[in-house]
Amino acid sequence: MARPVRFTRERRDVFLRALASTGNVSAAVTVANIARQTAYERRSTDQTFAQGWAEAMEEATDVLEAEARRRAVEGVQEPLIVGGKLVERDGKVVMLRRYSDQLLIVLLRAHSQKFKTSQSAPPLMPWEMSDEQLAEAIEQCEARAQNRGSALGDRRHLRLVPKPDK
Repeated sequence: MARPVRFTRERRDVFLRALASTGNVSAAVTVANIARQTAYERRSTDQTFAQGWAEAMEEATDVLEAEARRRAVEGVQEPLIVGGKLVERDGKVVMLRRYSDQLLIVLLRAHSQKFKTSQSAPPLMPWEMSDEQLAEAIEQCEARAQNRGSALGDRRHLRLVPKPDK
């Protein structure tokens, strides 16, 4: 049976540095050569270590956020591929800069109150509504029922592919 490894100050520091750079507990315990369970037990009993862990995760998250911002704002270079083949010009692969709108949206929602998605209150059940609220809900249901059939309004069908001749 393997002899348990002591959780020394040096191992603690190695673990926290690895956690800050990777954001991954499994990678950090491997680098520090300690058991995963040891790290979690120490975090629950040692306030200083728990604080160091939290700071390391904040640092790792900052790195991820910086990379997301770079991809959203500066973009990344990708080769142009057409028909499954690299496009070359003058013997060099043609590169395109691609931006991530999805990452940009995530960053805006994280940092700007006006871009946060609002969490609306759950709808009321009929027995929870006032008479006015119930009347308005009925009107909305009737209006939807009249427009049911298509989101296209009067156009009931939209043919995208020509009908084959028979």
